[in-house]
Amino acid sequence: MKITPGFRRSVVTMPVSSSRNFSKALALIAVSILLNGCGTMHILGLSSGVTGAAESGAKAVTEVYRGKYSFVRIEPSESGAAANQPMHVDTGRLRDALAALKGKKNSFSGIPLFTSKELDELVPPLAKALEKSRADADVVFAVTGAHGALGLLQSQSVTTGRAFITNGQLNVIFGLAQVNFEDELLGNHTLRPFIPGSRVRIINPDSQLEGASWKEAQPGRGDWQVIAMGNLLVHPGATSAKHPLIDAPVEKAGQPGASEIERRLEILERLKLRGLITEQEYRDKRRSILQDL
Repeated sequence: MKITPGFRRSVVTMPVSSSRNFSKALALIAVSILLNGCGTMHILGLSSGVTGAAESGAKAVTEVYRGKYSFVRIEPSESGAAANQPMHVDTGRLRDALAALKGKKNSFSGIPLFTSKELDELVPPLAKALEKSRADADVVFAVTGAHGALGLLQSQSVTTGRAFITNGQLNVIFGLAQVNFEDELLGNHTLRPFIPGSRVRIINPDSQLEGASWKEAQPGRGDWQVIAMGNLLVHPGATSAKHPLIDAPVEKAGQPGASEIERRLEILERLKLRGLITEQEYRDKRRSILQDL
């Protein structure tokens, strides 16, 4: 079989005396057409939704904040959604409103949705994103933290949501609410998708919430909470919430802060999982690190 180069596609000439050669020639023609004529392909739909949106235009996805696992970004709204109405939101009032949200189902009932540390991380970029968003966009977020009496010893969980402003109300649809992801990550080295909420369906049945000035957007949608914008707009003398990466206090020399202790504990956990230290070494070193708290 002889292959003669052409202008864009390869032209294949061959004897047809053999069905085997004929099959090979067909395969080569197909490969040649794909390589020369089709350009970039997404094989088996493996390209992510974010990648696809980014290819459709520079305005498609805007990342406002990125933490280790947390994020706040502006992305195209869901199909058929009413127009978003960007507004400047007072960070202090937004923080108070989010702090009032609590679970109302099972063991989560009555427990605040966010810790103070999570609010410090989430509120400033969320307020900025709500102001900078577009009419055809939603703000989506994920924030992670440790919940429970054990503090940093508790497994990390994630809370996700989708936010937008319509009809004078801030809408927040929660996808995951305090869902443990760290145990899965350490166990099988896979990070679960941090899916924001959806107008179409409830992502997680346990994401049922309630709060002081909040109400359900639709009956039976405890995951979809709305609050009047009058409770959130800027007022004179407002105090903005600080962001830990910008306004972090200076740690005293020789005294590790919580972030440093958390980092050391994570390294210690990885050494144990890889079998590089014994169980006794792990316990002794963990006890030593926690004494710095």
